[in-house]
Amino acid sequence: MCGRYQSWIEDDELVRIVEREKKGSSQVYFRKEEITPGMQSPVLYGGSICVRARLAIWGYPAEKDGKGKLIFNARAETAASKAMFREDITAGRIAVPASGYYEWHDGQKYRIGSGVLYLAGLGKWVENVQRYVILTTEPTEKIRRIHDRMPLILAHDEVEKWLYDETFCRKKLISGNSVELSAEAV
Repeated sequence: MCGRYQSWIEDDELVRIVEREKKGSSQVYFRKEEITPGMQSPVLYGGSICVRARLAIWGYPAEKDGKGKLIFNARAETAASKAMFREDITAGRIAVPASGYYEWHDGQKYRIGSGVLYLAGLGKWVENVQRYVILTTEPTEKIRRIHDRMPLILAHDEVEKWLYDETFCRKKLISGNSVELSAEAV
């Protein structure tokens, strides 16, 4: 997956969740624009009673001092075995709401997906800042012609399972995507 996805404002469910968290000021945090590593965007996480939302910065610092390059994607197939992500698989699963993501192939930009997508991710606190990475997996047939990786997509009914059920999570990391997304040149 390349380093861009699109955030949206129309999803009433997400707006309600964030409004509860931010006491009515959530509209400021939603943008109909491309989100790139280092930007702040809403993510969903498993609260003690229900799914909650918070703002987080896309990307883990590559160095312990927090400076330098950002790591913004993690391979779903190997994340559980990597020291940087091992703990987050158990205690830091998040879902990133999006309305599509972008890839480039032979100089052409493609927008992939439509409607509401939930990208599987991992999150953690780094120096009192919530950060996240998006998990990637093997592409589906239609996407393979554009790129060799794609985000791990959660169906709407898989979001809570992803956030709360570690057994489901570990199976999803291996099984990858079953939903075929459309790609449109932009």
